[in-house]
Amino acid sequence: MVEVFMRDEEEVWLPSREVFLPHHPSGIEKETVVGGAHGEGGELEIDESQFTPREVESGQTTQSLSQSHPSYSGCGVINSAFIPPAQRKVMSLQTKLEVVCLELLKKTSTDLPPDVERALEKAEKGERDPVARANLRAILENLRVARERGVPLCQDTGLPLFYFWMDPSLPLDPFEAARKAVKKATREGFLRPNTVHPLSRKNEGNNLGKEMPRVKVFRRRGEEVEVTVLLKGAGSENCSKLIMLAPEKGLEGIKELVVKAVAEAGGKPCPPIILGVGIGGNAELSMELANLSLLRPLPERHREPSLRRLEEELEKRINRLGLGPMGLGGKTTCLGVKVEYAHTHTASLPVSLSFLCWAARRASASLEVGG
Repeated sequence: MVEVFMRDEEEVWLPSREVFLPHHPSGIEKETVVGGAHGEGGELEIDESQFTPREVESGQTTQSLSQSHPSYSGCGVINSAFIPPAQRKVMSLQTKLEVVCLELLKKTSTDLPPDVERALEKAEKGERDPVARANLRAILENLRVARERGVPLCQDTGLPLFYFWMDPSLPLDPFEAARKAVKKATREGFLRPNTVHPLSRKNEGNNLGKEMPRVKVFRRRGEEVEVTVLLKGAGSENCSKLIMLAPEKGLEGIKELVVKAVAEAGGKPCPPIILGVGIGGNAELSMELANLSLLRPLPERHREPSLRRLEEELEKRINRLGLGPMGLGGKTTCLGVKVEYAHTHTASLPVSLSFLCWAARRASASLEVGG
C-alpha cells in the first residue's frame, strides 16, 4: 500500500551520534549518496494497458489520482492509499514510486505539515503587536486558500529535494522517478520553472538539469520505501551560511554566530523561520546536517540533553531579536531551531545554517513493496 503523511511529533529519531535521520523499525544502515540526476529525462508516461477499460474511460489513471481521491487533500496520515486497489495490483513498482513522488510534490507545494500550521496558529495567538498579528493572520489565510484551491502556497515553489530510504536491491530507480515527477508537476503548475544554468541562466522550463532535482538515497533493509520531499525557496536559501569557525571559539562562538546571522538576514528569509544548524564534520557534511535537521518535526527537541538545551537557548535568543513576522517587528522571529552534529577534525569547527521560511514545505510517503 501507499501511505502519505506529514511528519509530526510522534516521529521517532535516532541520536545524531548514530545517524541523523528518522528511525525505521527495519533499521538504517549507512548513508549512500548515489549522486544527482542528469539529462533531460522523460515524461511520467501513463500506460493505460495497466488499467481496466472503466478506469481508463473515467480518467482514473495516475494523471488524475489526486482529483479522483479527495481524501488526499488533507494533512496528516492518509489511511486509505491514493492509488486505488484495482490500479495498485497491476501498476508496476516503478510507476507506483513515480506516482508517490508526484503526489508529494503536489502536497508540499499546496499545504503545510500539521506541526508547522499549529506553530503558526500558536504564534498568532501569542503576538500582541498588531502588525505581527496581521502578518500571521495573512499567512494562515494564505494557507487556507492554497489548501482549498489546490494551488501553490507561494509563487516561489523552490527547488525540490528528495530523500529516499530503501533497500538498494529493490528494482527501483529513485532518480528517474523524481525527475519524471518534477517534470510533470512543473507542467501542471504545481512547481514554477525555477531551475537555471548557474552561469548562462538558461532555463529549460521543466526544473531539470545537471544534479537537479537533488536526490539522496539512504540504505535500509526491508520492503518498505519511504520518500520525503522538501521544497526550499530562494529567499530563505540565499540566507544560508557555512562558516569555518576557529575551534577556540567553542560553544559561545557558535551561539553568537547563529544569532548574528539571523539578525543580519532580517526579513529576507520571510520569517518566522525554522533554522537548521549543522555542527562539525567537514564543510560538505556540516551543511548536509543542517538540511537534514529540517526534516525533524517542530515540537521535537534533540535527544541529547546538551543539544536540546542549545536548541532551546538559540530559539529564545533569536526571538528576543524582535524581528518578527516578515521582519516587521514582533515576538515571533523563529518557530524552531534544529541542531545536528558530527565529529570533526581537531583543527576545525564547521558551522552551517540552513534557513526555512514560514512555508516549511515537507511531506513524506511510504510505499510498501508488494502492497
